[in-house]
Amino acid sequence: MAGELVGGAFLSATLQVVFDRMASQEVVDFIRGKKLEKELLKKLKPALMSVKAVLDDAEVKQIVNPHVKGWVAELKDAVYDAEDLLDEIASKQLEDILERLQSLVNQKDILGLKEFRGEKAFPRSPATSLVDEFDRCDSNSGLTTLAQLIYNDKRVEEWFELKAWVCVSEEFYALRVTKIILEEITSTVDVSKNLNQLQLQLKEKLLGKNFLFVLDDVWHRRYVDWEELKSSFTYGAKKSKIIITTRDENVASIMRSVPTYHPSILSDDDCWRLFAKLAFVNTSPTVHPQLKVIGEAIVKRCKGLPLAAKALGGLLRCELDADEWNKILKSNLWDITDDILPLLRLSYYYLPSHLKCCFAYCPLFPKDYEFKKEELIQLWMAEGLLQFSKENGNAEERGDEYFKDLVLRSFFQQSRGNKVCFVMHDLISDFG
Repeated sequence: MAGELVGGAFLSATLQVVFDRMASQEVVDFIRGKKLEKELLKKLKPALMSVKAVLDDAEVKQIVNPHVKGWVAELKDAVYDAEDLLDEIASKQLEDILERLQSLVNQKDILGLKEFRGEKAFPRSPATSLVDEFDRCDSNSGLTTLAQLIYNDKRVEEWFELKAWVCVSEEFYALRVTKIILEEITSTVDVSKNLNQLQLQLKEKLLGKNFLFVLDDVWHRRYVDWEELKSSFTYGAKKSKIIITTRDENVASIMRSVPTYHPSILSDDDCWRLFAKLAFVNTSPTVHPQLKVIGEAIVKRCKGLPLAAKALGGLLRCELDADEWNKILKSNLWDITDDILPLLRLSYYYLPSHLKCCFAYCPLFPKDYEFKKEELIQLWMAEGLLQFSKENGNAEERGDEYFKDLVLRSFFQQSRGNKVCFVMHDLISDFG
């Protein structure tokens, strides 16, 4: 079930489902004239509201406090039981669940959890697109972008007779990769053919020709599988090239025949430019010198990682309150580990709760999965994750707003292969 993925974010959404269920005609009809159930249900809602008020605080504190983490886990079980209960309308169970919830409400004060006083609206800015120089700083710590720039260079077009791009990710199967390459260089592929037949077909296409193949985002370490895949490649011209991008040094050592190239991280200046481009909309850092000082300190903590700069810049987009910027800079989440995940935790944990639960649904998709905005909004609707009313529009409109906010905050990015689709960066997917 999607709700098993996270703590506070999905709990907030599930609590909303419970509140809606309590107001449903079925429940109203059941309790009419039944004093016990009516009194218990009257007590249930304030108990749920009380714990919901501290969920955002609990979600951050559970990272460093195991007692809070245990409290969130117990609360999740109790809330799910309440949801199941309202499906079955069983009054004795209601009394037990209410007792459990009341106990958890009492514990919130002992744990020092504070009520959340509301979220600031995320300002809507005119639709814009980043210029290419900023896009080049992003994606897979520069590896995929660098390969993409080489692949699309005009001189490459003139030199190589055949080109193919394969997004490999974790599914490194010789049959699959061979099929994709054939699809790239031929008009049709007979999917019923086995690996031997496909490799013979690929051999004929490559015979004596210069080709460039890019195998992007490879994780598979088995040398025998690589040997099986590359058997057809040897029939191309000697000046043919294969570029492999990976974040795993072991993969590079298995597949390389030339020294590995390690892209350098961004300088603080370049990292600041990327961050500022996203954080300051319709204004300039020079107009907000206090924010510029705080922002430069945040960028230094990004350690030259473009995805971190982009995610945190998107998080602070249009936010001109110095206290909010200092909250990011001074967060104890920076100190958990030295890898990129704490930086992504920051961009996630300071999201509004309605965006948290919508994002947390998406790692159900496999890596590199291309999805359309409309399809994802329908899935969110089916899970009851969209908060809407007559005042703020219908479900589709709210879903569209949520989707745009997650794109602006760099949780989703437009697919290179299909411009109507979106994907999640590998590290964003891993974090989710």
